[in-house]
Amino acid sequence: MHGSLTKRRNPQLRMSGMPAPAGLRTVPNGRDVAQGQKVMYLGKVTGGPQYGARGTVVQTLRNNALVDLGKAGTWRVPYHFLALPEAA
Repeated sequence: MHGSLTKRRNPQLRMSGMPAPAGLRTVPNGRDVAQGQKVMYLGKVTGGPQYGARGTVVQTLRNNALVDLGKAGTWRVPYHFLALPEAA
């Protein structure tokens, strides 16, 4: 019983021929993101952009970034709601 409760590092099944899943790196502050950089929105705010929306940073501000999220529009997003998709 004890052996079945061990934590796994990666619960995702690996299949031959499939690439490894890309990770995300969160953005703690404005020094970690630059104008023109691709980001992913990780917030769950009613009336806001959809979780997982991808966009481009238009302008970096002190506490948030102005992000163009395509069809969802341009939003002022706090850095703790942003993540940088890791390069594959």
